[in-house]
Parts: sequence; C-alpha cells; structure tokens
Amino acid sequence: MGGLYHATSGNLSAPGEFPALWHGESSMAADEYRRNAIECFRIAEETMTARSRVLLIHMAESWMRLAQQAEKNLTNEHFVLREQDQ
Repeated sequence: MGGLYHATSGNLSAPGEFPALWHGESSMAADEYRRNAIECFRIAEETMTARSRVLLIHMAESWMRLAQQAEKNLTNEHFVLREQDQ
C-alpha cells in the first residue's frame, strides 16, 4: 500500500510524507500515552477487585512503554531528518 495511517487525524499519508507529518505527532502521542497511563493508575486505585487492579496496572505500564518508545522514535526521526539535510 505504501502509505501510513495516522490514528490522530485518520488520514493516510503518502510514503514520502512520513518524517514531516509524524515529527510533531510523536511528541503528542507520547503525551497522550502518558495521560492514558495516569488514567489507568487512577482507575486501579478506585477498583475493588485485585484482578482488575492488576490488569489496569499492567495496562498503565504498557502505556508508559509506548510513551517511551514514541519519544525514542521522535529522537530517531530528528536524527534521520538532520542526516538528510546534510
């Protein structure tokens, strides 16, 4: 197919548009993932059952890993864009 689906906008980008379009979206994604993690932790604190609490904590940890990966991707994208400019 060649394009990339953007979950934030719902649009499909052309193959060459990837770095330019996602440069700002990666940091927004990391922030959104962190907010999701915080919400999972908040709900876990209010949950009555231990099983639900454990599942929500695992979900929050997954959101945090996604946030870290999004930041890592942003750093890598920045490096690639700088390499292309030189």
